[in-house]
Amino acid sequence: PEIHAAADSTFGHAFAYTPLPYEEFAVVCGAPFVAKMCPHSSMIGIDADGALAGFQLSYADFGPIAVAGAGEDRVPLSRLEHATCFPLLKARLGDASPAAIPKTTGVVPRHRKAGVMALVGLEIWNGIREHYGSVVYAITAVDNPVQVLTEDLAGGQRNYALYRRGLEGAGSRWTA
Repeated sequence: PEIHAAADSTFGHAFAYTPLPYEEFAVVCGAPFVAKMCPHSSMIGIDADGALAGFQLSYADFGPIAVAGAGEDRVPLSRLEHATCFPLLKARLGDASPAAIPKTTGVVPRHRKAGVMALVGLEIWNGIREHYGSVVYAITAVDNPVQVLTEDLAGGQRNYALYRRGLEGAGSRWTA
């Protein structure tokens, strides 16, 4: 409930952010969602008063065991859980190390510019270095604070431009 309450103030300014009622949030971001997260590179930060200050949600790249090409041993997305699937992923990769996907970082507005982002980042990087061989970022803007903080640690990046065109259809005002 606390993360839901903080989501609008934390991400409300972001491109295409869409708030969810708590009931929908609980379904989408409930126990199955949490079970997919890496316990070594995901965390929540609590301030001195016990209130949420920030959080980082990270995952292993389960692609090698979840894609259709994984064959009979493929794990359906609905059954992905870090505790049971990370050992399967490591076994599938053999000598190669899995990739980490640090997906969502949020700092509650009243704690911004207090170093919470840097502390969260440092803590998750310790977990990433210990359990993963590489990092894959989801799409971020070039001025995203996480992108700026970690650009020297990422080991390379690809940049894409954002394009838009009108959607086909009579009188559509939407663009993609």
